[in-house]
Amino acid sequence: MADWLNLILGNEGAIEMAIQRNADIARVNEENKELSEAEDWAQFLRDVARYDENTRKRYEMEDIAKKMLKENVNIETIRKVTELTKKEIEKLMEDR
Repeated sequence: MADWLNLILGNEGAIEMAIQRNADIARVNEENKELSEAEDWAQFLRDVARYDENTRKRYEMEDIAKKMLKENVNIETIRKVTELTKKEIEKLMEDR
């Protein structure tokens, strides 16, 4: 029972000894490692998707800001609508 508890708690030194004594603990430990790697990959993919979505939104806001600049909307209004900084909007003005 102590071996299983050490596995659950992640007590590395005790787990190594338990693996040598118990094939079931060795198997479950290996499955836990594989699951952990899969969870890490899943989190990585979620982070990439979130980054992609934020990047897409950023480009959309820049496009909106450019259109507003063409219509001579003031910078403060553009900042409020797009949530871009004044500096970012000024950069867009320079790039036109």
